Amino acid sequence: MNLLFLRFVCPIVVKPVEYKILEGSVSTEKVQDLIMVAKVLQTLANFQKFGSKEEAMTALNPFLEKNVSKIRSYFLEFIDVVRLPFLFLSLYLCIGNRLDFEFRFLLAGLHPRS
Repeated sequence: MNLLFLRFVCPIVVKPVEYKILEGSVSTEKVQDLIMVAKVLQTLANFQKFGSKEEAMTALNPFLEKNVSKIRSYFLEFIDVVRLPFLFLSLYLCIGNRLDFEFRFLLAGLHPRS
């Protein structure tokens, strides 16, 4: 499930204008802040903590520990078979303009070759 964050959530966090979440532009300073937010989210999605490589980030380890159960619950809800088609359709509607044509149909369950 960390692939979901790596390929969809974190890119949207880092480039909100490109994904039409925000209008206008984002300053370089804010982009750097958003990159750090994405890094924390990705670390949480990987069920990891910051270590010696990123000592400045270790102050966020209590936040990661506190929220690991929430992200685990989110992942369990995401893979719930009953809700899965609706989640894929929502994903398609939210970011469909960023995906290629055939993949969008796969997400919606309407593969053009079937």
